[in-house]
Order: sequence, then C-alpha cells, then structure tokens
Amino acid sequence: MLPRFEALIEQQAPLPGNCNIAPMTETVVQQEGIDGEQLIALFHRLDQTLNGTH
Repeated sequence: MLPRFEALIEQQAPLPGNCNIAPMTETVVQQEGIDGEQLIALFHRLDQTLNGTH
C-alpha cells in the first residue's frame, strides 16, 4: 500500500477517494497480539482525510 501511495504522490496523481485501512489494521493488530492503538488511530485519521470526512 505505501509503495502505491508513494508512486501516486511522485506522479502527482490523486490519492484514493475511498479508503478504509483502519479496519484491516485492527484485524492485523489483534491477530498479532501487539499494542497497535496509536497505529490504528493514525490509520483512522488517514481514512478520514482520504475519505473527506475529517
């Protein structure tokens, strides 16, 4: 995902307008048993920004 975003930024192309990364992050954090509260919060903010809901 990050390499794709980086390529879009370098090409000055629009970023995705509908993004829901946070739920996937929550699943991985739970499966891996790690403390990912800050990471999840970051992806929620990114989702809101990309979705225009902030």
